[in-house]
Amino acid sequence: MSRGAELANRSIVLLRFLAPIVVTSAFVAGSASADTPERRLREHLLDEVRMGLAANMASGSHLVGVGSRERYHLVSYDLQLYITRFITRRWGINIDLTFDLPVDRESLLVRGEAGADLAIATWTGKMPGSWIVSAGVGGDLGRYWYAGRGYPYASTRLRVWPTSKISLQARYLAIPVSIGTALPTWEQRMELATSYSLFQFGLRASWVAATGGDPSRVYTQQEIGAFVALAVM
Repeated sequence: MSRGAELANRSIVLLRFLAPIVVTSAFVAGSASADTPERRLREHLLDEVRMGLAANMASGSHLVGVGSRERYHLVSYDLQLYITRFITRRWGINIDLTFDLPVDRESLLVRGEAGADLAIATWTGKMPGSWIVSAGVGGDLGRYWYAGRGYPYASTRLRVWPTSKISLQARYLAIPVSIGTALPTWEQRMELATSYSLFQFGLRASWVAATGGDPSRVYTQQEIGAFVALAVM
């Protein structure tokens, strides 16, 4: 087993140990306030705990040696735990953990992100909903040529409830810069999802770009995916 794969396996063990602690801490902190009808409404509009399975297809190009370009295609499957929990009326925390379901050694991935959420607006009426913005830090290791990096990120999420059981939401995340790899990256991710009761379905797309090598070239990756999940909101 390569050193990178060994480190990734150790990271998976560590994250699986820490995840229950993080989840419990978030909910204990969020439950500190009184359980009132107003509180339950805000949880419905803002909070989310999701455990899902995703299937992804990616294609792109990566640096080989000092300046050559190689194109590739890959298929992967991931398990994701995503939490948004508001501790006060306007401020919350979010945690996003992704683990690869290994198809082979090359598909290995561990990714973790954590940040702070700010509720810009919540509203009630015929179609209640919320708009939040987030900022935080993350890191990844494994599958992609640009993995093994640390980065800041900013994101925004819009959610509406057309009915009491059906929700629609859109999320956008941007990574402006990264450290830890030979080529700093710029990344964008988009997600559209709908839920019925405890079941959620959605589509994702991401785009990554980096410039470097000799001669200097632009290397990119495009990925699309679909997911199913159990979600509590």
